[in-house]
Amino acid sequence: MSNLDMRKEVLDCPFATLSGGEQTRTLLAVLFFGEGAYPMLDETTNHLDGPV
Repeated sequence: MSNLDMRKEVLDCPFATLSGGEQTRTLLAVLFFGEGAYPMLDETTNHLDGPV
């Protein structure tokens, strides 16, 4: 949680009450939580795409 810049209080909040950013960070934490988990993230470097 600290690596994702999240407050400890988030753990006690219902998911629906979290902000959009907190929900995204929570879902990412869950993806990486499992041992041996290597999720594939699509378009992680989309900001590097050149002009079309």
